[in-house]
Parts: sequence; C-alpha cells; structure tokens
Amino acid sequence: MIRLFGHYVSKVYLLLGLLEYLVCFYALPLGLYARFEFNPAGFPETVGNLWITSALFALFVSAALTAVGMYQRGLRFSAGLLVRLGLAFLLASTALSLLFYAIPELVLGRGVVGYAMLFSLIGILALRGMYFRVLGSEARNHQILVLGAGHQAQRVHDLENEGLPFSVAGYLRLDDSEKVIPEARVVRPEEPLLNYVVRNEIDEIVVAPDDRRRGMPVDEILDCKMSGIRVLDLLSFFEKETSRINIEILHPSWIFFSTGFVLGGVGDYFKRLLDILGAAVPDPRRTFHAAGVARDTGGIGRARAGAVPPDARGAQRTAVSAAQVS
Repeated sequence: MIRLFGHYVSKVYLLLGLLEYLVCFYALPLGLYARFEFNPAGFPETVGNLWITSALFALFVSAALTAVGMYQRGLRFSAGLLVRLGLAFLLASTALSLLFYAIPELVLGRGVVGYAMLFSLIGILALRGMYFRVLGSEARNHQILVLGAGHQAQRVHDLENEGLPFSVAGYLRLDDSEKVIPEARVVRPEEPLLNYVVRNEIDEIVVAPDDRRRGMPVDEILDCKMSGIRVLDLLSFFEKETSRINIEILHPSWIFFSTGFVLGGVGDYFKRLLDILGAAVPDPRRTFHAAGVARDTGGIGRARAGAVPPDARGAQRTAVSAAQVS
C-alpha cells in the first residue's frame, strides 16, 4: 500500500486508476477522428490545444470516478457499477461544460466530447474486465484482519464461503482462551499492528474478541484508525457485508449510537418537500371526507365555528324544558 494524502491506497487500484486515466486521455483524440470521419480537414481551429484538452478531460473523468467510489475494493460488476459510471460521466460532463465556457479555446465540439465519453466508457469496462481477469477475483476483494480467534471470530469465518467481496488475511488471537479458529489461520505479527496492516495491504480491521477486557490493543488500533484504516465492530461488519443485522450479537448500545435513523440535512429537506407536495396535490379522498363531515354536521354552512349540529340543539332544548318543569 502507498500512503497518499494521509491515507493508504492499494497499489492494485492505484495502477488501475493510472491505466484508466490513459484510456480517457486517448479517448478524446479518437473521438475527434470519429466525429470528423478521420478527415483532418474538418477539424476545428482549436485542435492545436488537443493534448491539453485531453489531459483535462482525463483528469475530470478520473476525479469523477474517484468521487463515486470506483476505486474501492469489493466493487463487483453489477447494475450498481453502471450507475456509478453513469453518475461519474454526468459529473465530468458538467465540469467540462463549465471549463469550456470559461476557456473557449479548448472547445472541440459536443460531438467530439460525446464520442470521447462513449469510448471512455467502453474502454473502462473492457480494461477492468481484463485487469481483474489477469490479477484474479481476489484482487477486487477488500482485505480484512479479524481481532479475535474465539466464538465471535468464528462468525466471520463462517461467512468466508458465502462468496462475499472480502478476504480474511488472518485472525489475531488476543487471549489464550480463544482457540476456536484453526491454528493455520491465526497470525502472530512480531511488529506493530499498523506495520503489519500496511505490509499486507489490509483495508479493514474487524474487532471480534470474545471478551474486550482481555488483551485489546487499544493504542495500536487507534494508530490504524488515525492512518486511514477502517475499524469496525462485528455487528457493523455483518450489516455492511450481508445487508442484515445479526440479532444474536445485537446489543442495545449499537441501536442507540447507530446513524441509520438520521436522515441528515439533505434528507430532511427532501422529506419536507415531499410533505409539501403531498399537501398541494389534490386527493380525491378528501372530497368524500368533506362530504361525510357536511352530512354529519347538517351542511357546509353549519360546520363553521360556533355552529351547533341539529342533534345537539335538540338535546339543548330538551335540557332547558326539563329545567323549567323542575
């Protein structure tokens, strides 16, 4: 792993990012030739800045791919991958529109950029397919280190054969009483935990001891956390990998401190907007409700503030007559 901007980045995905940058860089000249049918006589006057525009085009696309999480481990070929790619190209096209508006000397035409986007998309999908076919499927999985070798760690061990996008680098025994995991899977690093994590390109640390009061390397875990290594407890790891909550290990404090019940600022605004739209759109059921209220109150005019329904007025007259007789 390579330390970049205070975080450790996998060399596998760093090389993939550089290759995809080159694909996007050469996609723009190819789009230029495809747009004008390989006839240089039809090129625009700004073709002299082609290589500068290509470099900026590739930079914006690469930045957008990074922003949507295309370089995180565990990402499979699925519909979600195509959605991320589509969002990345949308962000890149928006940024390029602002760039071309600010610097007209770089404009090559919408058709050229459209062809370049298409060639970049095809090139990225083809490159990723060949890249991970050569390196193997294990290269896409994120590597985890499990702290613990007892019954709680056994739950992670049981998930290894379910085809989930993670690979366990090893189980670190924290206490001599934890002897559930086979000895062949137990690791005994003779160096600081952070050095071991970096050397083995581990992305996540899962804390799963049977008893957290015994042998927990708090200082070393904190060093990993401050260095950009993700640290998860066992329940959060289960939720992330299986999209389910394991009730057997659920504890009330996890529910108290969970962020899943908080929408956030943007979510609150969308919820309020949905409430306003729901109140503004006519609902046919409200007509029947109003008709029912009017029937029960003796008419719309009688339902105003201070009006008394006929049955109530009859009850009032009966009460007055009874009072006079008495």
